[in-house]
Amino acid sequence: MQIGLTALIDDRDCAFAKAIQLGDGTILCSYGVGGGPEVWGGSDWSLSPDGGKTWELGGTILPKRLVGETTVSNALKLSQGIDGTLYAYGSRYYRERNARFGAGRDEAVLCLSPDAGQTWGEPRLPPF
Repeated sequence: MQIGLTALIDDRDCAFAKAIQLGDGTILCSYGVGGGPEVWGGSDWSLSPDGGKTWELGGTILPKRLVGETTVSNALKLSQGIDGTLYAYGSRYYRERNARFGAGRDEAVLCLSPDAGQTWGEPRLPPF
């Protein structure tokens, strides 16, 4: 999906965007898809090669999934290591269908990309 010269990153009721700039000037932005601040989807990323004038959907970092009646959603933010590895980090949310806002459990989650976001590893649960 190319949004065009609107500087709009995505139009699917997304929230919690986080942008980083790569060494070649490309901007990558992650965001939770769907549900606005209630985040009921997964995390996608988009890229802009022209300083944010246009954006193109890059792909999914971590999709939403269903486990029985429980929706497992997430909202991940981007960071870049000194070696170029991208880190997508944040919370994974477990919510029962029709649960009130804030009900359910959360856990920290981390995904890594060694190739500027083209591929993402399986989610890891960082130890505390």
